[in-house]
Amino acid sequence: MLYAFHAAAAGNRHVQRTTGLSRVQATRAIALLVHSTSGGMVQPFARAPTAHKEGWISDTRATAAIVYGRTPRIVVVLAYRPGITDAEARSLGRRASALTLD
Repeated sequence: MLYAFHAAAAGNRHVQRTTGLSRVQATRAIALLVHSTSGGMVQPFARAPTAHKEGWISDTRATAAIVYGRTPRIVVVLAYRPGITDAEARSLGRRASALTLD
């Protein structure tokens, strides 16, 4: 979905038709995700605006984000382990961010 938001906001007409999103709607969706609650596994470590969506349940932490650096990139980090802590999930996000972000 993050790709669809980004592509529609960038003017990709095929994606706009497929999703039913206008350029304005997709741009607004990205803006909402960029300005959503800070935190998660990627957003604190990115040095650029980050549109992110978190999914947290008892034993699973998930983050999907578009990091708008020199080149926009979609980063997805999933962590699963019974009893995983927020600190452990953020540590994984920090390591993943260091490997993939500008």
